[in-house]
Amino acid sequence: MVAAVEYRDSSMACFPAQVHDSQAAVRFVADHADELSGGCSSGPSDRLPRAAPASAYARKVPGATGT
Repeated sequence: MVAAVEYRDSSMACFPAQVHDSQAAVRFVADHADELSGGCSSGPSDRLPRAAPASAYARKVPGATGT
């Protein structure tokens, strides 16, 4: 599965809004992986959490919620 993530750039919102937008996208895809795959998958959807470890690093960013 491939997901294209849109986020607000710095002219629209101050940092760390971009991190929050990216985290929200990862959570959405993880929560809806079965629906988004459309029954066509090269592997089990349980691989998704391993494909998105960046959220663990975002928690270390000042101002990031990480949830």
